[in-house]
Amino acid sequence: MSKTRMTPKILLTSILVLNLLSCTPVLKIELASSTETVPNPRFTITEINEPAACRSANKNPQIDTVQLLLEDDTVLWHIRATGINNVGEITYGVTPPGFFVEVEPAELTAGPTYILEVRGNGADRFKFIVGTDGVIIPYPWGS
Repeated sequence: MSKTRMTPKILLTSILVLNLLSCTPVLKIELASSTETVPNPRFTITEINEPAACRSANKNPQIDTVQLLLEDDTVLWHIRATGINNVGEITYGVTPPGFFVEVEPAELTAGPTYILEVRGNGADRFKFIVGTDGVIIPYPWGS
């Protein structure tokens, strides 16, 4: 029976592939402030729980798609980047430089549950409602 020996080249390649797979950042969406209101609330996007070796020189995460959805996945707003852009803040209804509009923004009203979804080098979803006074209330409600 012959023993399989891992050559240095195969070992190095394996380590590199495993390292790249472990460098998937986790994105986190939050309200930019506790007083965000309609019609144009702001949201911050940050990278969390990523290995220090994977961090880019730019402090903002790389984003290529932003959507606002209803719980039944109806798209109320959709913007996409022409490439990957470093974006740390999104304002609802405002198209950042390097993005284009796929679906124009709908008016936000009290009642429905909304989901802001951001994708790029990672992804996150942020669920919220609009209060009767127009203030954005994150899920879990009132926390």
